[in-house]
Amino acid sequence: TSRSRQLLELAKWALTLAIGVSTGLCAFTIKLGVDALAELRYRTTLDLITEGSHVKAFGVFAGLAVLYVLVAAVLVAYIEPVACGSGIPEMKGYLNGANFARAVRLKTLLVKGVGVMFSVAAGLPIGKEGPMVHIGSCFAANWSHLPKMPTIWKNDRLKVFRTDHHKRDFVSGGCAAGVAAAFGAPIGGVLFSLEEASSFWSMELTWRSFFCAMVSTFTLNIFVSGADNGHWDNVNSPGLITFGGFQPDAYRLWELPVFISIGAAGGLIGGLFNGVNVVISKFRRAYINPYPPLRLVEAALICLLCAAVAFWLPSMYASDCKHIPGCLKESSDTFPAFVAYRCPACEYNDMATLIFTTQEKGIKSLFHNDIAHMYQQDDPDDPQNPESWVPTYDN
Repeated sequence: TSRSRQLLELAKWALTLAIGVSTGLCAFTIKLGVDALAELRYRTTLDLITEGSHVKAFGVFAGLAVLYVLVAAVLVAYIEPVACGSGIPEMKGYLNGANFARAVRLKTLLVKGVGVMFSVAAGLPIGKEGPMVHIGSCFAANWSHLPKMPTIWKNDRLKVFRTDHHKRDFVSGGCAAGVAAAFGAPIGGVLFSLEEASSFWSMELTWRSFFCAMVSTFTLNIFVSGADNGHWDNVNSPGLITFGGFQPDAYRLWELPVFISIGAAGGLIGGLFNGVNVVISKFRRAYINPYPPLRLVEAALICLLCAAVAFWLPSMYASDCKHIPGCLKESSDTFPAFVAYRCPACEYNDMATLIFTTQEKGIKSLFHNDIAHMYQQDDPDDPQNPESWVPTYDN
């Protein structure tokens, strides 16, 4: 009947709303977890470095990283193997007709979320943006399936969306919500789901996916702004990761060949990376993946190597300490964006500032270390005087 169709349509939009809210809240929870775990690791390490206990500091830095990685590896290797990787290839396959066993189960969602939290906090060269696509898809599948609810409520009408057609439509919206939460880009999320993931699409699905992506981004923005500065009405947070706004600066004509060379080199290196990755993946699939203990050893060794490089690399720049403009020795603790490492008060180590922080803060420091790049020393004979530092251009 007409009323039944209206109720069915209303239910679709209600579930779409739930998917968006759930994905946004999960993204916020993962961000909080990563920040807390990383802060514990970095702060403890830097405190020991300040005390001069560099070997002990490395032990804590690497030990906590390996511990974090082993938590994630154990969850994947022994509890839910399908939660490994970013999950994007599996979701592409799922939306194109391939049924991956347990790919969108609730247990997969939990293992994925916790695993991403610990893996990223361990400092591995990975991100939480790709897994957000899988997480959004898991939320979509479970909201459409409503596991156990028809039995608990003794209402078979709650099974109405348990068909492949409806489930895949909701998962398409979940993919869009995951991308939107990761990058603060609702339109980008819809385009990703439409162009990269799904083969079956409709105009109705376009609007519902866009709504789901907007709700996901909006939910994340509200909670991130509230947690960061206490202003719950500020919804301008750009998602889990952003490169920030750049100072307008036109490039010169002679720079074009340099850009072309960088692009060509990037393409060649990318092709080499893909070739090497194929070889390594085949080796891992044949000799490591079938054996969970070897997977744990592999994860721990890679993590230990990354931790060793990250910890000792700033030592190469230990003699290249830079002054923090406007800093007085008694107020050096008021500049948390800069990491001293082995530098004296009111000075910082460039490399340590990039490494001993979360990925988002590291990227912002690389591109937008405004204090360091917007000021120049006016009086070299008195570098400790904050008045000897003047702006390089008008802010």
